Amino acid sequence: MAIAFGGLLFSWNSGSIIVLLVTGGILFIALAIQQSYALGITEEHRLIPIEYLQSKEIIIHFIETACAGAAVFLPIYFITIFFKIIHGESASGSGLKLLPFVLVMVTMNFANGFTLSKWGYYMPWYFACSALQVIGSALLFTIERNTSVSAIYGYILLMTFVGGRSQASFTVAQFLVAPKDIPIVTGFLTCAQSGGAALSLAIGDTVFLNTAQSGIMTLLPNRSSTEIQGLISGLGNSFFETLDDDIQNAILDIIMSSFKKLFVLPIAAGAIALASSVFLKRQKIDVS
Repeated sequence: MAIAFGGLLFSWNSGSIIVLLVTGGILFIALAIQQSYALGITEEHRLIPIEYLQSKEIIIHFIETACAGAAVFLPIYFITIFFKIIHGESASGSGLKLLPFVLVMVTMNFANGFTLSKWGYYMPWYFACSALQVIGSALLFTIERNTSVSAIYGYILLMTFVGGRSQASFTVAQFLVAPKDIPIVTGFLTCAQSGGAALSLAIGDTVFLNTAQSGIMTLLPNRSSTEIQGLISGLGNSFFETLDDDIQNAILDIIMSSFKKLFVLPIAAGAIALASSVFLKRQKIDVS
């Protein structure tokens, strides 16, 4: 809540945001203590399996899954917004632009499952897919308003190779733990995936909206924040069309600049995943 509300509804140094941040920190520390000592529960029913924190391989898979979650859901959320605002696509048209991303990512999931069942080696998938995630995200960071749609598609498709490792840890981890612990490790990795997605979307949304709003408010100081937020969300077309061409172009440049900043997150997540993959064991899993 602090990340989502900061800068838009409340200033970052306001009491409301400070209280939310402090409360969140206290609750996180309380959860860590409660889980460490299994206060009020049995060790078997802990939300976070503490014993996995001593397993390098499981921790790396947790990191890989969280970084994949960040790289998968951020483009899904913002690519449609990009095509709607910058390219003037309709809601259905911008949604269709997302279809190649989803199709290739799903195909990569199938390819990963097939090769794991055939050969069993998983470390190369993490390394290669993380490297392609960094490259694709870095290229998307360079796009401008006049960048061709075909080039943007190419950059996006490089990012979709993250699908080759987005679900792999759920398969691999089952061979790293005892059969009775499979539900536990699956829940552990699900927390990583949903947590990575939620955190990246919260940070990305905050960065995009705050930088775009502050830039447009400087350009249009006499306009209300509601009107400016409508421009950013793509809902203020009637107001946008009343502005001069120069102002319209300046607004689109500001939004484009804010949009590019989003890809710092998948670049960082990909770099962390790439570095972590180097420390994975060069072993194969037996799925026969």
